[in-house]
Amino acid sequence: MRLRVMTFNLRCENDVDGENSWRNRRDAAAAAVREVCPQVVCTQEGFAHMLSYLLEALPGYSMVGRGRDADGGGEHSAIFFRSDRFEATAVDTFWLSSEPGVPGSRGWGAGLPRICTWCRLTSRETGETVRVYNAHLDHRSEEARRRSVEMIAEHVAAAREPCIVCGDFNAEPEAVEMKPLCSRASFRGGRGLLGCTDLNRGTFHGFTGTSLHAGPIDYILATPEVTVSERRVLDYPFGGKWPSDHFPVWADATIS
Repeated sequence: MRLRVMTFNLRCENDVDGENSWRNRRDAAAAAVREVCPQVVCTQEGFAHMLSYLLEALPGYSMVGRGRDADGGGEHSAIFFRSDRFEATAVDTFWLSSEPGVPGSRGWGAGLPRICTWCRLTSRETGETVRVYNAHLDHRSEEARRRSVEMIAEHVAAAREPCIVCGDFNAEPEAVEMKPLCSRASFRGGRGLLGCTDLNRGTFHGFTGTSLHAGPIDYILATPEVTVSERRVLDYPFGGKWPSDHFPVWADATIS
């Protein structure tokens, strides 16, 4: 089974962004997705109204996910997928905290609640499956990022099916907290993830068009059953607008 995957931090709607606020660049965000034509899009920082706009602007996609706040509101780590290609046969969200089943919980000094949403996508044509994880890690606490990475790695290790892990991890590949995902040494059960070193440029640009970090903080990673070709960065504006303060990243994957 082949599929194209994109990870895309949308940048939440924030009036301090002025001309780069969501209402001024939402068409550019939708255009970026149409440019790549992915079958799966993992988004971060989307609020419900932002995601509803994208669903209207991108016919043919369905979406799973919920807000990170206790009441279901706030930022989502939503996963879009082509509903003509896939059916979501399992969906869940867990909080990146010591109480992963408690909505709105925060962990290990994190500034905000953080979540990971995952779904099992089943091919309507062949019945093959792939599990997709999508997370947005904390921007303040290194310990929160490290513990969150460990938690995600544990989930992937227990999945026993091909997995793709996407997200904004707010850490470059060499950061100590990224080792459970970026090390080529396998973790539990030989379920190591590959793909951290495929990008040699930063993915956060702050609406400048120039990478502000030497390395990426946005990732598309995969278990060994998934062969992912070179990760690519979408690093140009659409209609004179940057889609986000992050460059979207996309890659083609083959599930064996």
